[in-house]
Formats: sequence, C-alpha cells, structure tokens
Amino acid sequence: MNKTIALLLFAVFSINCAAQKTIDRNDILAKMELANSYFMQKWPDVGKTIITNKERPSHIWTRGVYYEGLMALHKIYPKEEYYTYALDWANFHEWSFRSGNETRNADDYDAAHTYIDLYNLQPDPRN
Repeated sequence: MNKTIALLLFAVFSINCAAQKTIDRNDILAKMELANSYFMQKWPDVGKTIITNKERPSHIWTRGVYYEGLMALHKIYPKEEYYTYALDWANFHEWSFRSGNETRNADDYDAAHTYIDLYNLQPDPRN
C-alpha cells in the first residue's frame, strides 16, 4: 500500500513538473525594471526619511536591501540611472551607517553591500 501511494504521488508530481512553463528572460527583466521604476519614481529623493511608527533615515536595512537588488539588476542590465541612483544614496549618507561605525546592530551594516558594489565598479583613487 505504501509503495502504491508513493508511486502515485511521484506520478502526480512528475506530471506537474513537466507542465511548467519555461522562464522567459525578457519577461523577468521587464518585470524587474517595472518594479524598480516604481520604486525610483516613488522615492526620487534618495535621502527622504521613512516614516512608519517613527521616522527613520533612508539607509536603514530595508532600504539597503532595495539597493542590493538595484546593484544586482545593474550587474545583469547596466544602466547609468541605476548606478547614479545608488551612488547618490551612498553619497547622501556619506558612505556611512545609520548608527555610526561602532554599532553592533547588524541592520545598520546592510548598506555596506551596496557601498562595496559601488566601490568595486568605480574605486576612488584618492583612498
């Protein structure tokens, strides 16, 4: 009985897997661009604070996650506007963390991912 059920489940899952559509790279890229365009239009000021239950600076971890994604998009589909938007954000915050460099709060360090990506694209020869 157990073998019969296992074979039946295997057959059902096999049919389901075979029926999946192939991934259309252009469609995925168009959706990524659409989502990013929405964000950039909603938040044109890279330094605008975020207000929920309290006011927070624009380099908190949630915004850092967005910029990590933006840099990943820029890597596969380079656009000057993506680079400039991320660079403006880093410059606005003087490439710093929300609570300074001595904080132990990991959330504050999320911005570093974008800072590193930006630096790797265009190292500053003065440093």
